[in-house]
Amino acid sequence: MGMLTGRYDPTSHQRTKLLQAVKLDREVRLGLHQYELYAAVVHCGSSVDSGHYYTFAKDGAEWFKFNDCSVGRTTAENLCRLKPPETPYILFYSRVDVSEPEALPCTILPDRLQVALTKDHSEYEAEKRQLSQKILTPRRNQNDDPPPPGCGGGGFSATSSNMFVC
Repeated sequence: MGMLTGRYDPTSHQRTKLLQAVKLDREVRLGLHQYELYAAVVHCGSSVDSGHYYTFAKDGAEWFKFNDCSVGRTTAENLCRLKPPETPYILFYSRVDVSEPEALPCTILPDRLQVALTKDHSEYEAEKRQLSQKILTPRRNQNDDPPPPGCGGGGFSATSSNMFVC
């Protein structure tokens, strides 16, 4: 397993990132339980105080790389082949010997967490209702002009040879 590790350099009075390759175990056995790697946060940079983070995550059998606004297919091999300054920072494993985790009742949480969870759920539901109302009832500003000809919205006929959308 890997972690972003550093050490303190007494000469420069700074923490430095240990730039060494990290060997990932795609499967881990702890006691009687088997675990499988399903995600990893990667740190790219030469300092523990700065750099860029992105994520590899598995959905079913497929691996994806999430890097800011970009999401693309990848493989576990690409994750395992990373070399410094790109190093795994946090690894996520799931048990493979259970099909579904046991659902725990909210009542086992402390009261303050139950209240926070209920409030968050209510706010989420209200936000969903607001969003669905905005989508279903588009409002038109009275100062909106119709689109110019050739820019969609009925400004051209279906037989026009130079149709486009602005």
